[in-house]
Amino acid sequence: MPEDNASPVAEANGGENLGGLPAQSATPTYAPETIALMEKKQWKTDADIAKGYTELEKFVGKDPKSLLTLPSDEKDEAGWDAIYNRLGRPESADKYAFKNETGIDLDADSLKAFNQMAHKERFTQKQYEAGLKAHLEVFKNLDAKANQAHEAELAKCDKALADKWGEERQKKTAEALEVAKKIGIYDTLEELKLGSNPKAIEMLDTLKQMMSDDDIKIGSDKQKLSTQEEIKKLIDSESYINGLHPEHAKTMNRLKELYGVR
Repeated sequence: MPEDNASPVAEANGGENLGGLPAQSATPTYAPETIALMEKKQWKTDADIAKGYTELEKFVGKDPKSLLTLPSDEKDEAGWDAIYNRLGRPESADKYAFKNETGIDLDADSLKAFNQMAHKERFTQKQYEAGLKAHLEVFKNLDAKANQAHEAELAKCDKALADKWGEERQKKTAEALEVAKKIGIYDTLEELKLGSNPKAIEMLDTLKQMMSDDDIKIGSDKQKLSTQEEIKKLIDSESYINGLHPEHAKTMNRLKELYGVR
C-alpha cells in the first residue's frame, strides 16, 4: 500500500515521483500526456487540476473574437496597436471626436497635434475625450487667473488715477479720449479694450498737456495707416504696459514721435 503522501503522478509511475511533484493521493493514475501537462502548468494537486478546468470552462462558448491575446514582446508595435484598436482606439488620428464645452477655443493646428499625439500613444476614444478636456481645463484656469491679475492691476491703477485727479477725473478722461480721436487712435484703443484703461487715459492726458492742434503731423493715408499700426503694436506691448520694463522709456519716446509731439 502506498504511503499517504504519494502523489497521483507517483502512483501513475509505479510510485516514482516525476518532475518533483509532491505526492498527495494514491489514486487515480494519469496518462503520460496528463503528467506532462501537470508539470507544464505546475499543477501539484487534484485541486489544482480542478481549478484549471474551472477557469477553462469560463471561456467555453465564448466568441474567440472577444478574447485578447497580449503580445509577448513589449516592442511588438503592430501587436499592441491591434490590442488598443480593439479596445476603442480610432483607426486614425482624424477619427477622434470631441464636443468642446469648456469655453476655451482650440485652434485647428493645436487640435491636430493633440490628436496625432493621442493616436500615437494609443488613446481610446474615451481616454482621448478625458485627456483633451483636462488639457483645456488647465488653460481655462490659467486664463482665469491671468484675467484676475489683469483686473486687479487695472483696479490699482484706476484708484491711483482717481486719487490723483479727484473730482476732475471724468472731465480729464473725456479730454484724453478727444486727444485719441484727434491723433487717430481712438478706434484702436477701443478694439484693444483700452478706451477705459487708466494707464492709457493718463498717457493721453500727458500728451494733451504737451501738444497743441498744430503739433499733430498729418501725412499721407499710407503713412497714417502705417503709423497707426505701429502705435497699436506699441500700446499692446509689454514695454508700454509695464512701467518697470527696461524698454518702457524708449517705447514712450517712440510714441511721442508717432503722435507728433515735439
